[in-house]
Amino acid sequence: MKSENRKYRDFALMTHNADGKEGDIKISAQLKRWGEVNQNGEIYTEEAYEQFINDYYVKGNLNVPFTLMHGWGVENIIGRVDTMKSDEKGLSMTATIFGDCISNRVRTLIDRGVLQGVSDEGFGSFDYDDEKGVWIARKMQLMAVSLVTIPAEVAAGIEVKNTAFRGFERQEQKTETRVKNLKCLRR
Repeated sequence: MKSENRKYRDFALMTHNADGKEGDIKISAQLKRWGEVNQNGEIYTEEAYEQFINDYYVKGNLNVPFTLMHGWGVENIIGRVDTMKSDEKGLSMTATIFGDCISNRVRTLIDRGVLQGVSDEGFGSFDYDDEKGVWIARKMQLMAVSLVTIPAEVAAGIEVKNTAFRGFERQEQKTETRVKNLKCLRR
């Protein structure tokens, strides 16, 4: 088994609803599913994120930026990751997208399911398991989470709840329709 430190990006699906200041969007997402191989050929464990969550969110009382399509620079920050929690299933998070930081075009892409996932980005220590042919994450340090178009953690499912953007309100969609359309992405 070989080890290396490397930069990574990984994806998961999200749910969202309006909350807080008018125009803001509150989202929640299943960012990781422990022990399952994702579309990038990687396996994540709870231990890989434990120190980061404890140091950054619990002790530090900080948050990480929420960006659009992994863009860097202030113009690409659209909000913040409010919480990050681990349980027996995986890593979940909530974030606030600031209405003042997104255009009507971005709102439309979220509402119509084009911007449908989240991706965490940072640095990690990985071991390669030759037998399984996958990378196993040992320790993670996040720099940002991004709103993206195509998620690799498609098994997380998607649920779209009521949104309340001024000018177009939307009622709840059935989850099975959204998941069915994503089956082509599964391996």
